[in-house]
Amino acid sequence: MRKRGVFLVSPCLVAAGLAASLVISPQQVTTSVRVYDEIFLTDTGLLALPEKAIELTSETTIKSDYFKAPVFISGGRSSDGAQYLYCSASGSPVLKFSLDGKLAAELGQKQNKPGGYNLVRKTRVSRNGAWLVAYEADKQVFEYLDTNGAIKKKKKAAEVGDFAVDDSGNLYVAHLVHEKKAPLITIYSQAGQPITFGTALPLPHSLEELNSVSLALDNSGCLLLAFTYFPVVRRYSMSGELRGEYRIDTPVLQAKEVYNLKLIGEGIAYSSRRVAYRPLTLSLKTAGDKIYLLGCHPRLEITELDHDGHYTGVYWKEFRDIYQAVDFEVSQAGQEIKFWVSHGQPAHYEVDIFKRKEPGEKGLRGEIDRLTEEINLYPENYIAYINRGVDRHRLGDYAGAINDFSKAIELNPEAALAFNNRGLSKIKAGDLSGAIVDFNRATELAPDNASFFYNRGVTYFLNKDYRRALADFEQARSLDPQLEDKVREQIEFCQKQLKSSSR
Repeated sequence: MRKRGVFLVSPCLVAAGLAASLVISPQQVTTSVRVYDEIFLTDTGLLALPEKAIELTSETTIKSDYFKAPVFISGGRSSDGAQYLYCSASGSPVLKFSLDGKLAAELGQKQNKPGGYNLVRKTRVSRNGAWLVAYEADKQVFEYLDTNGAIKKKKKAAEVGDFAVDDSGNLYVAHLVHEKKAPLITIYSQAGQPITFGTALPLPHSLEELNSVSLALDNSGCLLLAFTYFPVVRRYSMSGELRGEYRIDTPVLQAKEVYNLKLIGEGIAYSSRRVAYRPLTLSLKTAGDKIYLLGCHPRLEITELDHDGHYTGVYWKEFRDIYQAVDFEVSQAGQEIKFWVSHGQPAHYEVDIFKRKEPGEKGLRGEIDRLTEEINLYPENYIAYINRGVDRHRLGDYAGAINDFSKAIELNPEAALAFNNRGLSKIKAGDLSGAIVDFNRATELAPDNASFFYNRGVTYFLNKDYRRALADFEQARSLDPQLEDKVREQIEFCQKQLKSSSR
């Protein structure tokens, strides 16, 4: 008899928000998302997954002593025909990795001095064919590197937001926008004068920030541009002709846009509100005939579009703490797809490799069948009931999950995990009062478990009982300091609500 204890993932009040990553099944879709200040809510209080949501799982993490600043990534083939990933961070050489995460080379300019490399501030890197280009932000210059990292030539360019290089060595650069009529893109050709094009968004203020974009070249010879703070992707020909403009209307992107538009409107009268816009797209990449957009708040989401800008799915992963994504790259081998995502906060910059999580619905149903056979053989095994309840919850069968957790409690009235999990399923079923009763018992049985207090705080929050929610969030934070970043904004939101209600 095999026993294994499984926690349902606790609801995540997502940096802003209330989201229950609770375990949201990709088959259950909710599309209505509202924004209250920094808090993301759906009609049920849970953050919605869009249609065709595919969960990711972590394969490995790349660490390096050179990663002392945000890491930027570019994929490309080397002269040996193999696919590699090139990583660049402030103060480091360009690092070349194989697709399995092994360091293949350190590409930098050798110096006759201690330290070995010319440790410049290379903030971005792009590889295409024989061309490897890094941008040195402190000197505002592009460096064309050879296979050993030696600088072959340089090109001056000021205020670069993002760039890409094609297989002829031409540079496509998004400069910072200071005026409404300023172009978005400049092409620096290997032969000829620069070409500028692209209409900036004519906003009333914050032009530089709100017109920030990410760039990528696709396999049809076009340039793609994604706005950081709006769910808009544009396609341009290499001569600057606008071929298409696409809106991506997933729940999270729509909610962030509403939040940003609210700040923009308030910023017309109050300059102090011209801050803290929510980024929608941190980076844009292409692979085959697909387009990928990186977002990280309130969870990691990589949105996939087809060649014509139609939404085809989203890859996602929930984290216990705040996941600050910076850049990413996509690698494909046959039907397998992997994402390299750089993330981190000071002193903890890393690159994670993610792949599609298995099993999906079919695997969950198979696991339920296996656990049912185990229960038939060992009907007193309360852990099997907990595990089957978890799988039923993941499939959206909340009534079945509640029945399994109730049976586990009947067999073992001291099973705090069963009370906690039943409370999570009751939230999904809309029984908030019943969920609070279960979380009360879970916290009595396991008073040192931060997740149980956190989950009860979610339930109080949904009931708009901000005083009790605040107490539970603070207790969860005191029990588990890793929750600090996750609950900070929720605590501030509760305090603000209590203060306004006391006036």
